[in-house]
Amino acid sequence: MFEGHDTTAAGFTWSLYLLAKNPEHQALVHIELDEIFGNDTHRSITTNDLPKMKYLDLCIKEALRLYPSVPLIARKVKQEFRLDNETLVPPGVDIAMSPWLTHRDPNIYPEPENFLPSRHTPENSSGRHPYAYIPFSAGLRNCIGQRNVFSGSGDSGFNLSQRYCLAWKVKELSKAKTDEI
Repeated sequence: MFEGHDTTAAGFTWSLYLLAKNPEHQALVHIELDEIFGNDTHRSITTNDLPKMKYLDLCIKEALRLYPSVPLIARKVKQEFRLDNETLVPPGVDIAMSPWLTHRDPNIYPEPENFLPSRHTPENSSGRHPYAYIPFSAGLRNCIGQRNVFSGSGDSGFNLSQRYCLAWKVKELSKAKTDEI
C-alpha cells in the first residue's frame, strides 16, 4: 500500500513546511498541545487525543488545500451525462480535474495563496460546495491514504510540535557563489 504512505508523507511534509513559514499558526498549535499535554513531553499520544487537536487538524487541512496529495484526477466517462444545459458528454471521453486549481479559485477561497487554517472551521465551511475541497479526490475512488494523513500527521505533528519550534530560513546565494556552482 505505497499510496497511503506517500499521501501521509506528503501531507505531513507540507504541513511542517507551512507551519515553519507561518510561526503565528505554529504558536497556536503549541498552545493547543500544551493545553492537552501540559509539560509531559514523554507521554505517548492516544487515539483519544486526536479529536482534541482541532487547530492542528485545521492546519493540516489547509496544507492539503494548498498542496493536495492528488493534484490531478483523470477519469474515462463510462456513460453519457449532461454537464450543463448545452454540454452532453459521451462515453469514452477522458476528463481531468485539478484539485490544485480548484483549491486556488478565489471565488471559493478568498486570498487563495495564503495559509489560513480558519477556512476549515465549521462556520467558515458551511455553504461551501462539498467538492470544493477535494485533496484526495472524492466519491468511490478517493485516496485510501486519506485517513492516515489526519491520524498519522496528527501523531507525528504532535511529537515534533510539542518538542520543537520549526523555523524557515532561506539563505540567498550571492552572485559569485551562484557562478561557482
